[in-house]
Order: sequence, then C-alpha cells, then structure tokens
Amino acid sequence: MPPRLEDLVTLPGVGRKTANVVLGHAFGVPGLPVDRHVFRVAQRIGLARGRTPVALEARLAAQLPPETWTSRATA
Repeated sequence: MPPRLEDLVTLPGVGRKTANVVLGHAFGVPGLPVDRHVFRVAQRIGLARGRTPVALEARLAAQLPPETWTSRATA
C-alpha cells in the first residue's frame, strides 16, 4: 500500500476519501476524508464552503489542525 495520497488514488476503486482514511489509520499521516455527507453538513452548519469536495477539503484543512483530521484510538 503506497503511503502517499497521490499514489493511493491511482489504485483501482480508491478515491480521495478512501485514500485519506488509509493515510490516517494505516500510516498515521494526517488525512482529511471528505465525502458527500461531510461536504453537505460542513456547508449547512457554516464550517466551510466549497463547490467541490476537494475545494471544501482544502478549506477545512486550512481551518483545522492536522492532528484533528484522523481519530486515533488509544489502547
């Protein structure tokens, strides 16, 4: 499994959201997964606006510290 977003999205069936989840949970690399639900809710509550999920991801990333992008369970 490649540890870079750019490489992950080249794999069949892997989109940007899945790549960000893999980065965060498998590699501990901050990834901000934005799907249509995050896209809709973030705009509805006024957290960020964007015309596309990628644009909204960039705006959210600018507002949120990377350590909050992925929830890491502790044992």
